[in-house]
Amino acid sequence: MLVRFTELEMSVRTTIALLDKDVDVLLPEEWLLAQKIKLVLQPMKELTYFISGEKYPSASSVIIVVQGIQEDLKELKNKKENHAVFGLMESLESELMMRVGSLEESSIFTNSTFLDPRYKIFFSKEETADLTKKITDLLEEEITLEAQAQTSPSTGSRPETTISCTSSSASSPSVLWRRFDRISESYKTVGISRSRAIAEVGRYLKEPLLDRNKNSLKWWREHGYNFPYLKKLVRKHFCPIVTSVPCERIFSRAGLILNERRTRLSSDKVKKLVFFKL
Repeated sequence: MLVRFTELEMSVRTTIALLDKDVDVLLPEEWLLAQKIKLVLQPMKELTYFISGEKYPSASSVIIVVQGIQEDLKELKNKKENHAVFGLMESLESELMMRVGSLEESSIFTNSTFLDPRYKIFFSKEETADLTKKITDLLEEEITLEAQAQTSPSTGSRPETTISCTSSSASSPSVLWRRFDRISESYKTVGISRSRAIAEVGRYLKEPLLDRNKNSLKWWREHGYNFPYLKKLVRKHFCPIVTSVPCERIFSRAGLILNERRTRLSSDKVKKLVFFKL
């Protein structure tokens, strides 16, 4: 509304001048104030539209865009605007800090940002090292669980081996090899899992950054074969949608379909109609 109002400034002034009535008008400095308020609120409008999207992953971008808003507000405050504009910027900054000031402390958003090929090196060196360790730990756990799932059906049975220097039966494990088998199993589940996790995260970080306007989900579909375990983490931690706005849109569409004149629609019919509206 404010944007439209400022765009019609000359039309409003001309119309008021033609009126044969004594009406209150905005002073030139008040029109200028409206223009400045519009500039302050424009980034907030863009942020609201962006995080409310449903056709692209938004959670990985939240930290990026919020820090961009905060930096923009600081730059505007340094321009020493009038008291009204400065008070508005102070209020916006305090509200942002209260609502989203601790995003960097949330593993949901930091992991999602790290797993986005557009923003993986956005953090500082210390933060990147810490996140790399966390993702490596998660990846090691994923690899270990998969290895255990593959070996659990054959637990208690060992493949037959032939040892020419012994006369013991290969089908029954010997006490001579019990300690070796125990250490080798431990190495398989811990040592190899860790090295695979470190190698895969290292390869991911060496990949060139994806352009900001490209689709990160499409990138993972095309490059997932190079990062089989990281791809599984992406499915768990990438968290594509950050708000409940898409759900609210569905509720609104359903309310327009199931109104007072269409109360006899079956639930199955409503589901199909809502689906076609999406």
